[in-house]
Amino acid sequence: AEATGRPLDAARALVELDALLPDRRLREQNQRAIWTTLSEVPLEMLRALMPPPPDQTGAWLELAYLTRSHRLEPDTLEAELKQWRRRYPRHPANDGLIQELLAYYRDAVSAPERVALLLPLSGNLSVPGKAVLEGFMAAYYASDYRPQIKIYDVGDDPIRALTAYQEAVSAGSDFVVGPLTKESLIMLASASRLTTPLLALNTLPAGVDPVSGMYQFALAPEDEAVAAADYAVSQGLERALVMVPEGEWGERVAAAFTRALEQRGGTVLETVSYNAQGTDFSAPISALLNLNASNQRARQLRNTLKRSIRTEPQRRQDVEVIFVGAFPRAARLIRPQLRFFDAIDVPVIATSHAYSGAPNQADKDLDGVQIVDMPWLLRAVPGHGLNRQELQQLREMASQHPRLYAFGIDAYLLVRYLPLLRQHPTESLEGHSGVLSLDAQGQIRRRLFPAGFRSGTLRFDGQAAQRAFGFNPD
Repeated sequence: AEATGRPLDAARALVELDALLPDRRLREQNQRAIWTTLSEVPLEMLRALMPPPPDQTGAWLELAYLTRSHRLEPDTLEAELKQWRRRYPRHPANDGLIQELLAYYRDAVSAPERVALLLPLSGNLSVPGKAVLEGFMAAYYASDYRPQIKIYDVGDDPIRALTAYQEAVSAGSDFVVGPLTKESLIMLASASRLTTPLLALNTLPAGVDPVSGMYQFALAPEDEAVAAADYAVSQGLERALVMVPEGEWGERVAAAFTRALEQRGGTVLETVSYNAQGTDFSAPISALLNLNASNQRARQLRNTLKRSIRTEPQRRQDVEVIFVGAFPRAARLIRPQLRFFDAIDVPVIATSHAYSGAPNQADKDLDGVQIVDMPWLLRAVPGHGLNRQELQQLREMASQHPRLYAFGIDAYLLVRYLPLLRQHPTESLEGHSGVLSLDAQGQIRRRLFPAGFRSGTLRFDGQAAQRAFGFNPD
């Protein structure tokens, strides 16, 4: 069950095994395996699946839910686990695992007391900078953890980002968040080392190495392409066509999707690029579907027979999925044109860039398209005290720039959570921009979730999530 991506089934089997093991050492190993397996199940799913006491598996689910909900608040966690022990006095986790968990999270939590925030609040990038700032501060006011925050406007000047970092460190900041642009990040990377940890809100370009103390967090299109490949493979769709816009962005997305799909055993059969400013995509779609080859065969047949014959071009039949990198306008044009060229029965998966982030009647042209997107736009994330609907009604930035707003929220959560991710690579944070984890290179990775367009509305795809993650999210 674990090997086939069904963590809940794996945990149930381990719970049954626990009662059959002959000695304490084996039971302790098994209980750690139960805990590790339950750590792969999203938090809200644990809450939805918990049966009432005294069910043994339900007790494990409740233990996992309570611990992961309060793991950054050791005193609260200890109080919750005392209540849990009263409800399940004979549960095997009482023999030692509870104390291990409390010690584990007490040692891991070391939240900064003074945080500096480096953002472009003036200049050409002031709008995204302010959206990130508002999300960051929304998380601050919703949290019981409130360090001292000092905000630095770094504008458009990369040199200002470096001097602001130095000023923040001199002023006593023990953690720095930002800057937002690659150019500013390159400037910071030119330093020999960073004396105070930095959570950069972008990623360094290829060929530029990070320095010690730098962590990178971004809404990178490559993350979305990898998530799309994961989703395709989870649906058994391993033979793909790729269609991306001309230019660097499209090349990065296509390369990331291809690499991820091939690493998972899939194959990219063909890749084409298109002019994102155009409206007629018949030429790249014809090339993608091998309709050009079909037309060429028809011409050869006419020349051979020396007569006029009626033919209908046939698209290639070896494709299982089409991956499209596109922004809303182009995506709304590409989907109907794929239908016109007889690809109506081929699943289409896109990155979240195909969706503006707000309901739009024009999205009816995207019906049937699946995308991968952040939880903030799909469903509530428990445990952070933030309500998207309320914030969008009250805050203009939350409504107009929802992804950047969610990005700012998660940047704040990572201030507190990064030490735990750094010390324990198997840990993850269920954030609003994705399920977040830290890789060996110091980059925050985002796991996204599937959704589909039906009647012009984007809806979280529970059945697809069940196939992808091994349990029913409903």
